[in-house]
Amino acid sequence: MAKQKKAGTSNVQIYCAYFAVFIFFLFMMYCFPLASDDYLFLHYDINRFGDALSKALYYGNGRLLGNLLTIIVVRIPWLLYTVKAVFMTALVVAVSKLTA
Repeated sequence: MAKQKKAGTSNVQIYCAYFAVFIFFLFMMYCFPLASDDYLFLHYDINRFGDALSKALYYGNGRLLGNLLTIIVVRIPWLLYTVKAVFMTALVVAVSKLTA
């Protein structure tokens, strides 16, 4: 017995919608200013990876990997916007997969 195709959206349409969400978030990240932590991490004087690790570890909020990624990425604006847009789009994809 052959499977019947369900009526609805195709995978191409879904991926195009996710890409549109990514472009929207990329534009929004470009338009909005940095958060307070981003400004703080931008002005840290870091010459070695050990300095960055120390600042990320002892910043005070306990998010070592997030702080370390922010310290590294905040110095390259286009990379910062792209990384933030990727994470925001990943949240949208995760929520849509969990609620479907």
